[in-house]
Amino acid sequence: MIPNHRHFKSIGSTHTYAIENGASLADRAILTADYQSQGRGRSGRTWLSAEGQSLLISIVLKPAIPPLDASLVTPILAVATCELLQKFKLTASIKWPNDVLIRDKKIGGILAEGCLIGSKLSHVVASLGLNIKQDEGELNTIDRPATSILNETNLEPEPQELLEELLTIFFKLYDSFLEQGFTAISDRWRDLMTLVGEEVLIDLGGQVMKGSVEGFGNDGAIEIRDHSNKLHRLHSGEILKLTKPIL
Repeated sequence: MIPNHRHFKSIGSTHTYAIENGASLADRAILTADYQSQGRGRSGRTWLSAEGQSLLISIVLKPAIPPLDASLVTPILAVATCELLQKFKLTASIKWPNDVLIRDKKIGGILAEGCLIGSKLSHVVASLGLNIKQDEGELNTIDRPATSILNETNLEPEPQELLEELLTIFFKLYDSFLEQGFTAISDRWRDLMTLVGEEVLIDLGGQVMKGSVEGFGNDGAIEIRDHSNKLHRLHSGEILKLTKPIL
């Protein structure tokens, strides 16, 4: 039995619920759902799937860390998801900052947000949507290359079967982070990252930067070198697409 676990057959969004009610929920409270009618992704996107086809989870965390470090929960959950997928002999990778991929196809997405009371961090909500039972026909309706555990392995585990194992992996990584800082898992995270050496376009929220990915820092930043040879360390943004070589 998972402590402080609340399961919804249907809800608008576990993430929204956790953001709005996190101050009154226990540290490490777990919210799951069979179906979300308003599932949230990054940049206002939706994450929708038929009932029971995905692992849909939000974790409420109340760490004593600076607000700027709240974003580090994203790579911790991404690493945990990749390690969970190894159970199925799947080799997963992470597309910065929050997509989990199998063979360049998205199998999972992560959204982490911190909530402040004054200048102090009240709570962090880390949410994951992991494709499990979607077949090829359903995956073809998604607006980007996508896959699922079923599509990759012909296996159909129940979301609840994966939940406890994911949480065991995640909280082991999270506790290491709390004790030692992000450097405790940064090497494992970097080993899973894609795009090193690639040329990309990155959306910084109204401004688009073109550059080459040099690597990833111990603070979760992506390191981009632009056409003028200036190195930028970015903690937020979205990779739009690969570009042609920079001249």
